[in-house]
Amino acid sequence: MQRYFEPLFIGIPVEQIPFSSWLEWFDKIGKKQPKNAGHLLRRLKSILSFCIRRNLIGGSPVLPLRTEDVGSQPERGTRVLTMRELAHIWIAFEQSRASRGLKLAAKLVLLLGCRSGEALGAQWSEFNLEEQIWTVPAARAKCGAPIRRPIPSRVMMLLQEVAASSRLKGGPVCRSPVNPKLSLSSASLIQLAERVRDKLEFPYWRMHDMRRTLSTCLSEERVMPQVTEKMLVWLFTIYMVGLMSNVRYMSYGIKLIEAVKFLQDLKI
Repeated sequence: MQRYFEPLFIGIPVEQIPFSSWLEWFDKIGKKQPKNAGHLLRRLKSILSFCIRRNLIGGSPVLPLRTEDVGSQPERGTRVLTMRELAHIWIAFEQSRASRGLKLAAKLVLLLGCRSGEALGAQWSEFNLEEQIWTVPAARAKCGAPIRRPIPSRVMMLLQEVAASSRLKGGPVCRSPVNPKLSLSSASLIQLAERVRDKLEFPYWRMHDMRRTLSTCLSEERVMPQVTEKMLVWLFTIYMVGLMSNVRYMSYGIKLIEAVKFLQDLKI
């Protein structure tokens, strides 16, 4: 968002920026990127509303503007990223100034298709590194039942690197840089995704789209739909998946890492 807003209306108090100026600016973006225009408006109104509640400003003429006036809502349930897009996003995460824990959470979502909250709140006690199984307890699972996932070799490497560099044993996997005994907040990953999204200028995507992307890749690898469904959403038991499905699941991560290395070699 900073790239869009920082050079805008320099020197003019936000309360004095006329509605017509905001509308002209959003219309300009909406003609090329309607979903981005709608997203920017929602974020702007959220920030302004926060400032009003804190009595930092009295109001803004832009607040009555609606998303449908300037752009469109992001499509739900349709966005599937390409392997090239995923590789660019991975590199952008790695090159960002985000903490080690936040980068790890983002990579877990990319490689495993887990929910952001599952990655951010992961505890070391949930990981059985010997059997290579991650069990999200029912208390943290959206479905209300434990979720078991295999740990591919690349994820094992990431976990081992983080464990080796941490002075603390147990507790959160994705630690807060402010208080290592606490997990990162969901807002931190949302903000990181926003910064990367603004930088790369791909068609609108969200972290949740990584789940659908992994599901599509597994389908292309001929993994049975009911297996993918159980792995991504509800109950996953590695024994019912079978060796071939597990290998195909892990091959997705291998392809992603290969794409990342390819782009890095090209210095893209």
